[in-house]
Amino acid sequence: MNYEASTHLSDTKFKRLVGIERRVFNEMLACLEQAQATVHQKGGRKLKIGMPNLLMATLQYFKEYRTYEQIADDFGIHESTLIRKSHWIEDTLSKQGFAIATQTPTKDDIVIVDVSEVRVNRPKKQALMYSGKKKCHTAKVQCIINHHKVILQVDTSIIQMHDFKLNLTNAKFILADSGYQGIQHLYKQAFTPLKQTKKYPLVQEAKDYNALLSKTRVRVEHIFAKFKAFKMFSTTYRKSLTRFELRVKLVFGWIG
Repeated sequence: MNYEASTHLSDTKFKRLVGIERRVFNEMLACLEQAQATVHQKGGRKLKIGMPNLLMATLQYFKEYRTYEQIADDFGIHESTLIRKSHWIEDTLSKQGFAIATQTPTKDDIVIVDVSEVRVNRPKKQALMYSGKKKCHTAKVQCIINHHKVILQVDTSIIQMHDFKLNLTNAKFILADSGYQGIQHLYKQAFTPLKQTKKYPLVQEAKDYNALLSKTRVRVEHIFAKFKAFKMFSTTYRKSLTRFELRVKLVFGWIG
């Protein structure tokens, strides 16, 4: 669907189509048009379909993750033109502050941290990216939020280990899942689920603690659900990982 047809949609249907609110779309469009005018101050070839449709095509690529060829055919332009302009849009939006920026938690923040995995194509060095949990090759995405669902930090890694750098010294409490076992050695205010063994089953107090921790941590799962609404990251990421981190931070910036 092109931009002209989308103007007749309700705000709810528009968000379902491209994954972002119409208000955010208009802000992005204003920045891109200004940047385009700056580039072409001394002249140059005009855009064939206009900036609104180019932005719409780029967002549909993120949301639907069809091939560039299919989307370019819908908008009546060549595939190479869409690729070149989409990359320019991604870079420009990142420079204009639409990508998520790192924030330091305050002393009153209850920080929630979690990691999700995005399936990728099989790389040449397979062992570094193979996930024993997912039984496939994946890239990791770590998200840190506070108890108000404000995204504080997003990091990516292509190595299958928790090698993310955490700077959570100021946080009041840190809530993490069992993948962060041992984080208490770095931060005394960190809490992870308690595990039972054959000899030492969990008592009721420990089960209540795990339930409360899970109930609070579900907020970061809601953020990942919005992130995975973009099929680029809920299906196999087909492209080179060169632009992976940029695109991840852009999506988190849009939904944040």
